Amino acid sequence: MDAIPTEERLLDVEKRLALHKGMWIVVCAVLMVSIGALFTIVSTNNSHNQQAISEIKTNTEKSADANIDVKLSLTAYMAANTEKINQLADRVDDIEDELHEWRLMIDIIHAQQPLTSAFNTKLSQLEADWYLEFLRDDRVHRMIITKGFLFDGASIPRFCWTVLGLAPHGVMDGPALPHDAGYELRGVFTDAGADCRPGPAALTGGATATLQVELSDGWSSGTPAMTKKELDELLFKLCEWFKVGVGVHFARPRLVWAAVRAFGLPAWRSDDRVRKAGLRSIAA
Repeated sequence: MDAIPTEERLLDVEKRLALHKGMWIVVCAVLMVSIGALFTIVSTNNSHNQQAISEIKTNTEKSADANIDVKLSLTAYMAANTEKINQLADRVDDIEDELHEWRLMIDIIHAQQPLTSAFNTKLSQLEADWYLEFLRDDRVHRMIITKGFLFDGASIPRFCWTVLGLAPHGVMDGPALPHDAGYELRGVFTDAGADCRPGPAALTGGATATLQVELSDGWSSGTPAMTKKELDELLFKLCEWFKVGVGVHFARPRLVWAAVRAFGLPAWRSDDRVRKAGLRSIAA
């Protein structure tokens, strides 16, 4: 085997060294590019993170400012409406007091269902004199309504009858009769006679109504008045007395009372005789 000349072997070694050097240069270049790209990615992420953190801080500060604004607005509203809020609180207290008192002012002593007949589809007529005794302000009162009085049930809008599940007449005649008479008279159970002395108040149908107070020596000849509130309380007490809603709905007396308290004011203020005059013309 022929020996390779020394010059050729040296040239071959130099070529290999040059090739290895080139390869290392390429590897180092790739590594540098990779490291540069990784550094760029890390820097970008850090920048995004810093931006996100900054946005969070900004939003937090805005939320805190908004909460402060809301608190300031609420404080300003409370300060500006303190009087209204106090008035509302006083009204709530008044209602609570009223709900506590309305069951205590009147108690029924004696009452019977009145004898009535249908005058037409809207009105009923009292067929015999009717009287009621009740306790008001620790004094016994007697109300007398004479035969012939025309009435149409308690002063509640017709839609309330459906809601309450009651008919205007029937079991409601006893509670509604004195309530209707009191509303027609606006609580004043007296009329001045020809001699200017007080006498029984005239009602629709040629009937009269009298309200007396028991004295030590008999019944008073005067006729004291009743307020709308007292007449509404009397209606409630009579609903309990006649057991309206017993076995069906225990709260009906309270609902009837609430209905007349809420919707009875127009009937109280209007001339009930004029309204009933129109109802009398309806065919039976």
